[in-house]
This record gives sequence, structure tokens and C-alpha cells, in this order.
Amino acid sequence: MFGIVSYLKARQRRHAVNTSSAASNPGRLRLSDAKLKRLCPSLFLTTGLGGFARCFFGDGLGTRMYVRDMLVHGDSRAAVVLSIDPVLVACYCDDSDAVCVLGFQKTELGDVELCVGDRLLTVLNSMALGRPARAGEVAGDLVQGDRANPHYINFWPLVAEFLTDDRDAIERPKAAITKEEYARCRALGQEHLRRLPGAVRDGRPDQSMRPVLGPLRGKGWFGW
Repeated sequence: MFGIVSYLKARQRRHAVNTSSAASNPGRLRLSDAKLKRLCPSLFLTTGLGGFARCFFGDGLGTRMYVRDMLVHGDSRAAVVLSIDPVLVACYCDDSDAVCVLGFQKTELGDVELCVGDRLLTVLNSMALGRPARAGEVAGDLVQGDRANPHYINFWPLVAEFLTDDRDAIERPKAAITKEEYARCRALGQEHLRRLPGAVRDGRPDQSMRPVLGPLRGKGWFGW
């Protein structure tokens, strides 16, 4: 019952997002349920009591719908592998001119082969205020450059390679990202490791919007 309500609310929110703004480089990617299930088993009814409870009574169905729609309509930007043990990926947002760093367990990623410096794709949605952010309102685990739009305070990144089997389709939005953006992503990511050691977000798609530092710490997306 409550799970259906969360799904319907997610559809309404995604419709509002998609009609009020358009990504400059939309992902247009198809979600792999198998990959999402490996990363976030609690988003599926068939993965045991936890999954049943979250999908039937909580936000499981809504979150899964949100991730699926973000891969289609979200903005595609640079992501770079910073480490493979543990797996750390810097995800760049041009609105914030910032990166956050996502962490993953190797067992969550299946047979994905990674090397430090690999160029990946992040598909994201940004969180903005209707006014310039005040001191302390920007997520504390973002490392920003000097090109940030002052209205933007956080973003929700997904790593496309970990969520879709559309290998050829990933190359289309990646081709639109400049080598300068990839270089900026890597440089800000390395600065992040120096400046904020250990400030790594849980990279799972249902958690990666949650900053690990600052006033937004632990908060979900649109009140979730």
C-alpha cells in the first residue's frame, strides 16, 4: 500500500523535474535491474524480508522508479576512478563546479574491470535554491572550483557503468564530454582526497545523494 504511494509520488516528482528543466546532455540509458539488484537488493520485493518491507511499506518502488528515470533524463557528466582498492569514483557536476567521491564494495560491482584514471559517466540531478546559497548551505563534502553557480547546493550522482548494460549507448553522452572536463573532474577528485580524507559517500544509487559532511548530512532527496 505505502509502497505504491511512494511510486506515485516519485512519478509526480520526476514529471515535475523533467518538465521544469532539461539536461544539456541527457543520459538516455536503460536501467539494468540485475545490476541495480546487486547494488541495492532492498529495492526489490524478492530479496528477502528487508526488500519486501521497503517495497511494500517504504520508499523502495519510488526510489527504483527515480533511478530508472534519472538514467534517461539526468545530465551526463564526467566521472573518474580515483582508487580501485577501495573503489572510489569522483563524480563531477558542472552546475556546482564540484565533485563528490562515491565509494563501492567490489562485490557490489560484479565483473566490472577498473583502473585508476578510467573515465566513466555520471548521470545526475542537481539540487538548487531559488536564491544564492548562504554560508553552510552547500553540502560539506563537495570540493568546488571557481565556476560554481551559487544557487546549487548538492547533487545526486549515479555511475552509469554500474547500472546499465548499454555499453554502446554510454559512449554517446561520454563523447559529448570534453577532455578538459575529465581532467577537471580528476583534479578536483584528487584535491577531495587530500582535503577531505574519508569523506566518501555511499555510492549505492539509493544513498549517493546523501552528503557525509555539512548541514545536509544524512538527508535524502526532496524530503525522502
